[in-house]
Amino acid sequence: MFDVVYLQSSEAAVQAAAKQWLLDRRTKARKLAQLVIAGAASADDDIEIHNTRSRDANARFIINCSLAGEHTNGKTYDSLRWAAWVAGLVSGTPANRSFTGVKVPMTQAKVDWSHSEVLKGLSEGTLMATRDGYDYIIESAVNTLTTLGAGEREDFGKIRVSMTIDQILNDIYAAGKANKAKLDNDKDGRGLFIAAVVSYLKVRAQQKAIGDEFTFTEHPTKVSDPDYAYFSLSAKPLDAIEIFNIDWEVA
Repeated sequence: MFDVVYLQSSEAAVQAAAKQWLLDRRTKARKLAQLVIAGAASADDDIEIHNTRSRDANARFIINCSLAGEHTNGKTYDSLRWAAWVAGLVSGTPANRSFTGVKVPMTQAKVDWSHSEVLKGLSEGTLMATRDGYDYIIESAVNTLTTLGAGEREDFGKIRVSMTIDQILNDIYAAGKANKAKLDNDKDGRGLFIAAVVSYLKVRAQQKAIGDEFTFTEHPTKVSDPDYAYFSLSAKPLDAIEIFNIDWEVA
């Protein structure tokens, strides 16, 4: 299960404050979570307003829901209410699974976006549902990160990749908290912690959450002191194939 926060407000100022709160929580308390936001019902048919909200958020930990329309239960929901469904989907999707292509319990969207609108929305970091025959599916599981900052990569804009990073770091920090003041801050004590984390990472690699090649070692440049121990993690979060391209050389 992932740590996901659903914001029940479409107001830009509230969303900006929530982003800052989540950022502070991530950097100061080392509690990593994702935030799902959406817009006002009156603007659910305007893709540019959805995209503007994505650009304003621009963070790998924020997901902008543009889904709106009739649920299979017969009730019509705006994007703010569909965002609650998205939050549940994100929370319950394992790190070794992408929810790109997942069927949305929707019978009729408020707007069936055009191909160009879908391409533009995804490039802006807007989560979109598109028609697939008689069904609606998540076109691509993207978050709002499109303009990269320091230490960020393009694949961080995929929800699976971003949440795998968060989950693994949360788990390691939780292990550190559980061992607080229980291990000596020397080579042997830090070695025990490293061994435990490496065992955990082996399981995550077997689950295909991360690649087979990873390392968790003492930090190469930061020196541990009486209270602090510094470590370095190198691992590649895995994502799923979404587009298959074939070059056919006809014999």
